[in-house]
Amino acid sequence: MDKKKRSKYILLFVIFDIMLLVCFFVFYEKVEKNLLVREIHSLKKFNLSGDRYLTKIQTRGNYGLVEKAIKEYLDDYALHYQSVLEVVHDPKLEKLLSIENYSSDGDDFVQSFAYLEKTKKKFNQDINLLIEFCNQDKIQNYIRKTIVDPYFVQLYHTLMFDDGISKDILKSRQMFQQTKVDVNRIFDLCSVIFQFLKTNRDQWKIQDGQIQFQTVELMNQYNYYIARIQ
Repeated sequence: MDKKKRSKYILLFVIFDIMLLVCFFVFYEKVEKNLLVREIHSLKKFNLSGDRYLTKIQTRGNYGLVEKAIKEYLDDYALHYQSVLEVVHDPKLEKLLSIENYSSDGDDFVQSFAYLEKTKKKFNQDINLLIEFCNQDKIQNYIRKTIVDPYFVQLYHTLMFDDGISKDILKSRQMFQQTKVDVNRIFDLCSVIFQFLKTNRDQWKIQDGQIQFQTVELMNQYNYYIARIQ
């Protein structure tokens, strides 16, 4: 075979290899993207109040980075949400103004004051972070900590916004802001009630499973505070 034919065959072989590589990468990209889309869509079935979103990463390369970023964001959001729920539905908070607690904590309510201070601080840390996670700019820019390639940044935005993953998160911001106001109001009123009882420790007692005051004025004041919580 002369040099001219050999060069021709080599050129054809190289072109064929390039075409194979192009086909492989096109197929690879399509498979990975479809797998990513399916995986992210499956997260919509998760329960925000109890599930974790950090499941095994199913895709590779930059697709895996996008998948990881979305799952990390949703998981952090879920953890703060679950932490807030723990406070709101804490049985100890619900029983704080019970006769049983009045009897067990004594006239100074040391444990009750300590619980309110600690729980209020934790609640506000978690609810503030939760509200921050409902910010559109935070969601948009989260991916940039991991990847800057415009194609994959746009893919992340498409999955988070166009496909509705972040829709409920953004809508929840106002609700969480109101929850913060309402729960802090309860914390503050509880502190006022305990301070009221502590200040007037000689003016009330527990009898027959009820709190009784020595004057109608004190009873009315106590009932006023309780009514504001309810």
